[in-house]
Amino acid sequence: MACEGDRWLLTVAGMAGDHPPTDPDELLANTKTCAPPDVYDVLTNSERLSDTITHPFPAGLRRR
Repeated sequence: MACEGDRWLLTVAGMAGDHPPTDPDELLANTKTCAPPDVYDVLTNSERLSDTITHPFPAGLRRR
């Protein structure tokens, strides 16, 4: 997602116990398996500006 200041935000999600790793190198390797090649190329040639941050959900509940 494009952000102000010519920066981009990457969001990677998982579900059903399959969550992306939090280590930056492992996250990059994981992203290679699910992102389009051009996105992966941009990630490998970009400067990371912050640490990897996770936002886990403790539970999901479907309501009818």
